[in-house]
Amino acid sequence: MKFVTTALLLAPAIAMAAPQQDPTQDPKVFAQVKARMLPAMSESLPAMEETQACVSASKNSDDLNGCVAIMMSYQQKVMGGAAKPANVPGHKTPAPQAPKLTWSPKLKERILADLSTSIKNTNAAKGCLESSATHAEMSSCMDAAGIKRPQPPQR
Repeated sequence: MKFVTTALLLAPAIAMAAPQQDPTQDPKVFAQVKARMLPAMSESLPAMEETQACVSASKNSDDLNGCVAIMMSYQQKVMGGAAKPANVPGHKTPAPQAPKLTWSPKLKERILADLSTSIKNTNAAKGCLESSATHAEMSSCMDAAGIKRPQPPQR
């Protein structure tokens, strides 16, 4: 099982680095997106680091599931600002449910490796975003940092 919660935090930055349909996209649009993304990335790092420390100290399933709750809490905070569907009376988005994990030394090490990668990639993406003024610069920086963009599904 891949620890997907941390990957969700980096997805917006990776999406920003994706090739654009229009290479001449307005730098003002990029600046607006950058202004929204940098705080989110900065805020996600402490949650990932707290989760990493928690997982590192875990010794059983209860401990491990408590660590997952840290990331789920941050994810819910971030998603709380997401737009709700328009014109749908009474629509409520259910809160994501944390997976129930069974602790093992192997799972603990795999989660720690995933968290380490996510922290490294988030720091790199944040640095790229801070130093970029255009989508092309962001894409180039992400490529140089070795952060792979998601590929469209093969049909």
